[in-house]
Amino acid sequence: MKQGQGQTSVYFSHTGPCRDPEDHRHCPGRWRGAISLGFGPGGKRLRKYVTARTKTAVRAKLQDLREELATGVRPKEAYTVADAVEEWLAHGLSGRSPKTVAMNRYTLRPVTGMIGKRPLRKLTAADVRAAPSTPTAGSAA
Repeated sequence: MKQGQGQTSVYFSHTGPCRDPEDHRHCPGRWRGAISLGFGPGGKRLRKYVTARTKTAVRAKLQDLREELATGVRPKEAYTVADAVEEWLAHGLSGRSPKTVAMNRYTLRPVTGMIGKRPLRKLTAADVRAAPSTPTAGSAA
């Protein structure tokens, strides 16, 4: 997908003197990439940055970031499945009785016990399938 002017940039950031101004092959530093997210309330440009050792790796990270932004899902790196479950129990069940929230917490306990520490960004369908099936009300265990 082609980005418009000013939306994406890839550049080399030196940490020492430049030894190869054309390709930066032996220069100390890292390749950096940025995607524009528009402008904030104060008029300042909002950007998301990625870094890597090679230009190709930065472009791959930018492509991943573009796909992530297109889906609208942008959890923080440290946001875990357990954090998402707790947030859902605290705010996603508004209007429900405390007993319903407690039942959902109890029902999800085996799942969060197995995959609760997994970062939400790295969660796969295989992780969810590997989680134990939770007992339903009325089933004999």
